[in-house]
Amino acid sequence: MLYNYLFPTENKICVSGDCQNGYGIALYFKPERNAVSSHSGDILNYISLFIEEYIEKYLELFIKLPIKEIYEGEFNNGIFHGNGDLYEIYYRKNLDDIEYISSIRKREIKQNRWTKIWEDFNIKESKKLLNKYRIDNFGNRKITTNTKNFKYKEKRFKEAYVRIDNSNYKNFSISLLYNEADTNYYSKTIYKINQLDIKYEETPFRFVSVPTGNNVTIKLSKDGKIFESYNANLNESKNYIINPLSISIYKIDTAQYGGFINTNFKSSILSGSIIQVDYIDYWFKAFPDSISTNNNSSIYEEKRTKISKAN
Repeated sequence: MLYNYLFPTENKICVSGDCQNGYGIALYFKPERNAVSSHSGDILNYISLFIEEYIEKYLELFIKLPIKEIYEGEFNNGIFHGNGDLYEIYYRKNLDDIEYISSIRKREIKQNRWTKIWEDFNIKESKKLLNKYRIDNFGNRKITTNTKNFKYKEKRFKEAYVRIDNSNYKNFSISLLYNEADTNYYSKTIYKINQLDIKYEETPFRFVSVPTGNNVTIKLSKDGKIFESYNANLNESKNYIINPLSISIYKIDTAQYGGFINTNFKSSILSGSIIQVDYIDYWFKAFPDSISTNNNSSIYEEKRTKISKAN
C-alpha cells in the first residue's frame, strides 16, 4: 500500500465515506472525466481506479502530486455518479516557474450530468475548502502515511548562527522544533529536521550553527521542565542571541580606526528573548587598540563594531 501511495498509478484519494458504491469524498490528482457530451451533458470515459487512505502508524508528509479536483457525492463502481459537488482547482506559475493555486470553482452534478453554471469561489471560501482537506497553496495534500520502509538521512541545511547567553541562567537545555520534512519519493528517502536539541555547556556565549526555518518553536528547559517557549524565524546567515527569560540587556558600540577622529557614535541597546543582530566584529570582547589594514593613507579609516552586556 505504501508503494502505491507514493508512486500512484491511480488518480484519486478517498478521504472519507464509500468511494466505491455509496457516498464519499475524493481528491483527484487527475480529472476523472475525459470528456463531456456537448449534447446531453453526460460525463464520458471514466477512469475508475482510486487510492484508499492508509491508517496505521504514520508520519505526516506532503505528497508531491497537486490536487486537481475535489468531489463530494455519490459513487458507483469507483467513479462519481449521481448527485454531488465537484470543485475544480486552477493553477498559475509564479516568477520561479512554480505552479500555485490561482482559483477554485464549484459545479453541481445532478443525475450524473453537469449543471451549466459554475460558482467561482472567493479567497475566503477557497482557503476554507483547502484547509478542510489539508491542501497547501501549491496543491499538495498533507497526508498520513506509513514510512517504515523509508530510510532517514541527514541533510545539509541552510544555516543560521546562534549565541547562547548563559551568563545569568545556568544548566538549561534548548530544543528547536521545526516539524518539517523533505521527502524524496523516488529514492524512498526522508530528509528531516524535526527537532534539534542543544545541551548545556559552560562555554560563555556559546556559538551554535542551526538549520534555518520559519516559525521555529524554541523551548528552554531546566530539570526536565520547560521554563520558556516562543516562536521565531531563523533566517540564513543571520546572527541571533538566545537570552533566557530576557534577563540580559546588550549594547552595540562602534569604534573608528584611522582617519579623522569621530566621537559621535551612539550605542544601540537590545533586549528580548531572542534577538537578531547584524554583522558584529567582536562578540563580547573589547575593541583592540589597533587593527591591521593594507591601506597606509593617513586619512583612511575603518569602523568596527562590538556587542557587550549592558547590565
